[in-house]
Amino acid sequence: KEMRGVHAKTSIPPQTVCVSIPKSCLITVEMGQSTPIGRKILQSDLELDAPKHIFLMIYLLWDRKVRGSKSHFAPYYDILPRTLRNMPIFWNESELAGLQGSHLLVQISDRADAIR
Repeated sequence: KEMRGVHAKTSIPPQTVCVSIPKSCLITVEMGQSTPIGRKILQSDLELDAPKHIFLMIYLLWDRKVRGSKSHFAPYYDILPRTLRNMPIFWNESELAGLQGSHLLVQISDRADAIR
């Protein structure tokens, strides 16, 4: 199961809500699946390496193209990086050297292989 983590300086009791994000602020896999392109993919026999990521990307691309500045998510799109240079998967060897000894190098390599 995929999990994310957070670190805190003080002890937080179990079941404590630290952050609450309204569903209307989320871009979900189902939103990507409900686009015309997403529905076509679901009807096809395509085998996707990273289906969750694909459907999220489909939604972002579709929403930006169809709704543009009228999209509920336009303010979010406006703050996204214009290039992918900030992502280690696109770093060169000298930039990756800074991660030497880290488990991230294996994850980066695996992701690059999946993209190819």
